[in-house]
Amino acid sequence: MDAKTWQQAKQWLIEAAALPDSARAAFLTARCPDEAVRRELMEMLASDGPLTGIVSLSTLARGSRLGPYEIDTVIGAGGMGEVYRARDGRLGRDVAIKVLPVLFASDRDRLARFEREAKLLGSLNHPHICTLFDVGREAGTDFIVMEYVDGELLSDRLRKGPLPVDKALACAIEIADALDKAHALGIVHRDLKPGNVMLTKSGAKLLDFGLARSTRTPSHNVTKTGMLLGTLRYMSPEQLQGAEADARSDVWAFGCVLYQMLTARLPFDGESDATIGAAILGAQPPPLAASVRGLPPPLQRIVDRCLAKEPDDRWQSVVDLRHELEWVASGRLTAGAPAEGQAAAPLRDRVAWAVAALAAALAIAAGSFVVWNARRAPAPALMRKLIAIPDGIDRASSFALSRDGLQLAFVGHPRDRSAPPLIWVRSLVGDADARSLPGTAGSRFLFWSPEGRRLGFFADGKLKSIDVASGVIHELCPAPNPRGGTWGGHTILFVPEQHSGIHRVADDGGQASPVTTPQQLDDLHRFPSFLADGAHFLFTRVKDGVVSIEIGSLADRGIIELQRNSSWNLGRGVTQAYVFGGMLVFALNGSVVAQALDEKHWRLSADQVLVAKDVDIDDASSQAFAVSDSTVVYRSSLGRSPSQLTWLSRNGGVGPAIWDAAVFQSVQLSPDDSQAVVARSDGSKLLLWAIDLARAAPQQLTVGSGAPVLWSPNGDRVLFRKPGEVFHDSIYSIRVDGSGSEQLVANQPDKDMKWPLGWSETGSLLYGAPGRFSADLWELSSGNARIINSAENANIDFGDAAVTRKGDLIASVVGRSALYVQPIRSSRRTLVSGGSVAYPRWRADGHELYFIAAGHLMAADVSGGDPVKVSMPHPLFEFRGSMYSPTRDGQRFLALVPQASGQPAPVGIVLNWTSLHAK
Repeated sequence: MDAKTWQQAKQWLIEAAALPDSARAAFLTARCPDEAVRRELMEMLASDGPLTGIVSLSTLARGSRLGPYEIDTVIGAGGMGEVYRARDGRLGRDVAIKVLPVLFASDRDRLARFEREAKLLGSLNHPHICTLFDVGREAGTDFIVMEYVDGELLSDRLRKGPLPVDKALACAIEIADALDKAHALGIVHRDLKPGNVMLTKSGAKLLDFGLARSTRTPSHNVTKTGMLLGTLRYMSPEQLQGAEADARSDVWAFGCVLYQMLTARLPFDGESDATIGAAILGAQPPPLAASVRGLPPPLQRIVDRCLAKEPDDRWQSVVDLRHELEWVASGRLTAGAPAEGQAAAPLRDRVAWAVAALAAALAIAAGSFVVWNARRAPAPALMRKLIAIPDGIDRASSFALSRDGLQLAFVGHPRDRSAPPLIWVRSLVGDADARSLPGTAGSRFLFWSPEGRRLGFFADGKLKSIDVASGVIHELCPAPNPRGGTWGGHTILFVPEQHSGIHRVADDGGQASPVTTPQQLDDLHRFPSFLADGAHFLFTRVKDGVVSIEIGSLADRGIIELQRNSSWNLGRGVTQAYVFGGMLVFALNGSVVAQALDEKHWRLSADQVLVAKDVDIDDASSQAFAVSDSTVVYRSSLGRSPSQLTWLSRNGGVGPAIWDAAVFQSVQLSPDDSQAVVARSDGSKLLLWAIDLARAAPQQLTVGSGAPVLWSPNGDRVLFRKPGEVFHDSIYSIRVDGSGSEQLVANQPDKDMKWPLGWSETGSLLYGAPGRFSADLWELSSGNARIINSAENANIDFGDAAVTRKGDLIASVVGRSALYVQPIRSSRRTLVSGGSVAYPRWRADGHELYFIAAGHLMAADVSGGDPVKVSMPHPLFEFRGSMYSPTRDGQRFLALVPQASGQPAPVGIVLNWTSLHAK
């Protein structure tokens, strides 16, 4: 074409480059009447390379400046921006600067995409993704400053021919790793192609996020309705049909790129957009083996699954795809690999792959024999056993199993109440001993990383991870009041606060963002658990007092109700659920049960299968069981440490037993010391009993929980927290003589856990309820509830606190490391004791405070004022128990004393539990 036509054609070319492939031909037909020119421009656009050298519309002259950056040369151009090499004089380094062409600076669509690219790049930090350094605006020009990547575009390299198999595998693994990072942050690239991959000395770099979108933020119509974004030859069938691209669309494009790296040919091509689209929708590419010598057989299967027409039939997560490629690459490297440019693999490589093929054929033949002779080959046997927890540990909670079922993690609660609970890890192979992980005090809600090297957990108001081998701990993000987590790929799903819904965060930390959004205050989302595809996740939901198990999707945030049944009592509040081996596994009435699950339609079979019984489930945060595809572990209710309900004198003398030894959870004396209420386990639930101490006559009252029980000032009623109302935990009262019915006392749907702390002589109820940071102190008086002290000021630990009978002082344990006393309406605290402390209790007059520390029952004198005055604590006697209640005068204590012969509850294990599915 002549110079005049070319000047006009350059503008058409750069405008057309900003459009989807499917819109370019129509655009050029409308602009350019010359068919020969249109054909030449379309060939330029189809080259999958930069327009540099073809189109020069550079708006910045060499030597000009954008802020502190001095422009050198233009290195790329296209409709989404011009890219320049520049020099950052401050740091002495070359950078790449992308600016929007002046021609399009007023185009809202392109400007919005440009700004979005900057935001998305800013959230990515990965060795195989081009790094964002800076953003700015200078003299009306918006620009993005990126890492300058020196290398060769993959598209240019493929013009020389295919990559050797080993180099193609290495490059594919690096691209997959970069995509996995982006997907973990909710970013879909939408334009993966060889022209957006740079080959450098340090490996592949993924470039150009100009068409990327975040699945975490709503669309703002930055594209025109009906436009197809991306490059046609790498576009998935669902994109061609108008559906929104998700992570599986990137998997399709990845398959196209991998095919092209191995063959130097596109898997789907044609002479026109129509023929290319038809091939994508209905054709299959030629087999790789037809043109790739020394092809590892699994690579064909990997590419075929990437290029499955239906998104559900593809790899559902890039991390699984990457693992497959790494497996193939490890075998390839072991066998040996040809150098680039060799025409054929060495003999040893061909022999190695022939042996592998023979082994595969033998495996297939053996598999056929097994199928034919299935009746003679028994399935792995179901096995059940109990294992003891480590010496010195009284109780295990927060169970977590690695994905392969070979490693168990749990929180061990020491028998010595002055020592903090720690995370313990034990191999389930052989007789390996469990070991504790230092620095994990106060941990809960454990979950393994997919590869089984790290553990996620919550402690100190934060989500953390620990490398199990090295013990290195990383703080990932805030999580003030968590409700479980799960780890898939480089993404962690977790619930940071009781009403926040499920959030996601990268596994190396950062800003968390919501995935599910509760619809109302009492819509509670809990215990997320990734499914095997890495895109869907299971979670439990409590709404309007009804428990349901739901399926969510990271791709579109869709939620499918799997099961809803108001009659379920899911382990009295423990609403964990998992999917493994085609079965949904959950807790039900002190047992672990499973139901067959149709994962295509998310339907359950009618029959439940008992996996384990006698499961000790006592509250909504215990994580009393965990599941992998081969193993179930749980805390057994068999062999739990029994205690003796016994009188102890102030000098440690032991009086007669009040009742038979049993598993007790709490004890509380009446105001006149004539009666007591205890929570006693019957093996599957806790029952509240009232005991006339003079006659040692117990009387059953109702089903209760392990929370403190409070007596009314006149001793005719007790307050308790009722179980079975999952996460609501309303406070009820009942008469101790057994007459009348339970009465609802406190119920705030927006406060999902309430802990009774004191029932003052004026009739006011004081209780803790979750606040912004920890727990606020609430007062209920004459039917009106109000906050009287904020946790932000008072640092109240609602799980371990006590209020005087007058209702004027509160003693609270903060972080299991200090005990404070303060007036209930003041934030001025007085330190009573540092170190590991627990279970504060008051004498009736409020002038002496008791607590457990260093294996002793301690006492301290308290006098009023603001601040409160407290004497130096002194030990009364050695005490290895937990629960106790002082008499009015503090001369005796009704205590739960562990029996010397009692053994802690063991861990139950069910191996090959999925064999129950076939029965």
